[in-house]
Order: sequence, then structure tokens, then C-alpha cells
Amino acid sequence: MATTTTEVNQPLIVVVSGGGPVGLTFSLHLTMMMGKHVKIIIYEGRWFVDQQRKV
Repeated sequence: MATTTTEVNQPLIVVVSGGGPVGLTFSLHLTMMMGKHVKIIIYEGRWFVDQQRKV
């Protein structure tokens, strides 16, 4: 499979389920290793935004 220029320039999207110690540590280390080549999305059920837009 040939890669195109647009595929090479796109960051790797990683979804982390859970924002506890392991999920956040994994996300931090992955960011440190890959830098701008990765986009990390963390989903955590305990975090929410109320009516005043506060977590």
C-alpha cells in the first residue's frame, strides 16, 4: 500500500479510555516520545463540565 503526502503529515490519533494514573501516565509518555506526531484524546467518566463551564 502506497502512502500519500497527506497520510504522512497526519498525526496518529490515540484514544485513551480512563484518566486515572495509568491513562494519564501513558498519555504523557506517548506525547513525550512522539511530540507533534500524535493527538491524544482522553475519555474519563468522572470529569464533567457544569453549567458554569467548570470541571
